[in-house]
Amino acid sequence: MLTNLLRIGICKSIAVLGLSNDHDILERTRKSLETGMKAANLTTRLGCLHGILYLVQCDNPEVITEVNTHIMPFVLDYLQTYLQHYATPHVGVCEGHVNLMWSMAFYIMENTNDGEVLEQLDEAATARKKDWCTNMLNLAISEASKISTNGISHGIYLVILTGLERLVIEQIPDEATYNKLMKMTTDLLTEPNPVIFVPAVQLFLACMYSKKMNATEASLGQDPEQLMQAMEQMSILFDCVRRSGVAEAKLLCDILPRVLVDFFSASDVMNRVINEFISPGQPHQVLLAGVLFAVFQQAAGQDQMVMMQQWVLSSLPNFTKRSPVSHSMWCLTVFFFSAAADNCHLQALFPYLQQRFGCYTHEDKRLFCLAARHFYHSLGEDKTSKDHFLQTIKNVAQPRTPYFDLLKSIE
Repeated sequence: MLTNLLRIGICKSIAVLGLSNDHDILERTRKSLETGMKAANLTTRLGCLHGILYLVQCDNPEVITEVNTHIMPFVLDYLQTYLQHYATPHVGVCEGHVNLMWSMAFYIMENTNDGEVLEQLDEAATARKKDWCTNMLNLAISEASKISTNGISHGIYLVILTGLERLVIEQIPDEATYNKLMKMTTDLLTEPNPVIFVPAVQLFLACMYSKKMNATEASLGQDPEQLMQAMEQMSILFDCVRRSGVAEAKLLCDILPRVLVDFFSASDVMNRVINEFISPGQPHQVLLAGVLFAVFQQAAGQDQMVMMQQWVLSSLPNFTKRSPVSHSMWCLTVFFFSAAADNCHLQALFPYLQQRFGCYTHEDKRLFCLAARHFYHSLGEDKTSKDHFLQTIKNVAQPRTPYFDLLKSIE
């Protein structure tokens, strides 16, 4: 036990203080680590891994040279042997040991393209290390996929997905591996357990943004294939919202507006967002109202007021015929508030409107009439649109309904 603690302390001291040209200390430390990594005692091997983690993160050139030349080869062999062994579930697995090995593996993969490191290795060693990184990356993807079959614990799953996310952000995976990651995360997003799909959302978004960074702005906006692929990816996120509980749906709806703005113009996604909002089986309509509001704000910022107004007008019949009246009135009020980009007072009231879902009081009817009148007058001199608006309301304007009150307030 004392030897193990001393080994960790010596490695940390070397990493922090350097060697002062004392090659004997580094040589003895290397031999101690190599012996410890072969020990039958798991605690000894864990101590060696912790010590090596200090050394590989050291910024001392002399230490880095020794680590890459003499220590890294047996570390790579150890990680590949044991991680492949643990890929088959069996009794007696120490989760802390597996997590530590994955942490070491991901650190090595993340820094495998470091120019200073590669300069210290010969051609054969460089090729071996790159092959090792490819094998470990494929193994990580395979391991993460086993979470749905209880092949690995949630703790190991989180470590692997966090490591994969770092690699994606650092642009480490190649195109083929990127496609494997997208397929894996797409499968994980279909899982009902939030412990599984919420971390997968982070990796999924990291892959999307990584792909966007590799594409030029012109190609992203003009290439129909890339636009279609991005739309399919957004559809997956909307499907996640539909299947999620309230807490997870709130998290997704908080990030969706930002993602939509980053990847699409308002005109590209308006139809999808409106369809999700008006979908009869949508369990999180209140949350999607916020997404709809954000997309309308984006459209206003792009000087697309006419396009917004036309979307509202085309959606009117879908809501006025719905029952109960309280629901259709609330949905229409959300549309009118969202389209009132030029009215800061209505915009400021939107969070309050979201809380009025299902309410049918005099106050709710006043909000509806106020927002609808503002929308009607914002149509300006467009007589065709105004007539369409009035005719749609007249079709459902029965006495003692908010539509009847709206017609009286306009006329």
